[in-house]
Amino acid sequence: MAIFLEGIPILVWDLPLRLFHWLLVLAITSAWITAELGGLWLDWHAHFGIFIFALMVFRITWGFMGTTYARFGSFFPTPKRFSDFFSSGWSGFGHSPLGALSVFILLGLILAQAGLGLFAMNDEIEFHGPLYDLVSSSWSERLTGWHHQLFNILAILIGMHVMAIGYYTGFKRKNLVLPMITGKVCVADDMFIPPIRGGGKIQLLFSITLAGVVFWYIESVAANTHVSCFG
Repeated sequence: MAIFLEGIPILVWDLPLRLFHWLLVLAITSAWITAELGGLWLDWHAHFGIFIFALMVFRITWGFMGTTYARFGSFFPTPKRFSDFFSSGWSGFGHSPLGALSVFILLGLILAQAGLGLFAMNDEIEFHGPLYDLVSSSWSERLTGWHHQLFNILAILIGMHVMAIGYYTGFKRKNLVLPMITGKVCVADDMFIPPIRGGGKIQLLFSITLAGVVFWYIESVAANTHVSCFG
């Protein structure tokens, strides 16, 4: 893997954020594989979907309570940031306004995809999402259709995301993968970097606990209702 280290390495992406990123990659890959396998594997597909939903709960919470550069406000693509980006280019670190916009779109669609899956149904193999009982069968059928259609959009966007990473690595010689492993971004020697603040132990514990409670609750509903998965 090309590294392309230039300038001074500065810690930007905290460990909880990096773990979230790679767990999300693994969970989405696993959900996709189990969906393709079908049959009894759909039970695992449902578990991965619940896990993805819980991960998104963590990310949303950490986006307000986490460290400086994990917070949504630090990279939200405001009109001024877009204006500066298109007029003078991007000389900062972390997400550019265009990259930030893609992040928000991806996170929003992944949350929607996981949420829709909780109400999904497939009567042919007697599979139902864990929250299927909370809506009517007609609404479940409608949400299932949206779940399938949204996946196609997500697959395209994720593919574009991977291609963009390859483009930056191969043509701009800027490695975007390594910073999400080490957390460090290289910046110019004379560049001012605001210090990292926030994201203490209490905030981290709260974020993890909230995501864990959401995961436990949905899994409990799935285990205690006769229409949760198979059977």
